[in-house]
Amino acid sequence: MRGRPFETSADWMWATTDGVVTTAMQRIHDVAHQLTQLEIDLGRYDAADAAAAKSTGADPHCDRCWDLRLQGARAAGDDSLLRLLEEQRHRIAETS
Repeated sequence: MRGRPFETSADWMWATTDGVVTTAMQRIHDVAHQLTQLEIDLGRYDAADAAAAKSTGADPHCDRCWDLRLQGARAAGDDSLLRLLEEQRHRIAETS
């Protein structure tokens, strides 16, 4: 996944007004959340963070993605990543 669905499409107006973008974004997030949780459960914290990071690339305001990234960093015991993620989340929240 790279960016938002239909971001470069000439049909973005149709896709937006018919709810296609919203539906696609919800499905992308659902899959990313499931994959991230699975990777955390398996102890693959780098893979978990990568999955959630891809999803925040599509929507940087997804609280569940950020919660999962923080959960993975805590589970990994990676305090520097935890601080970095908290700072990034805070910066994004401030800009919206």
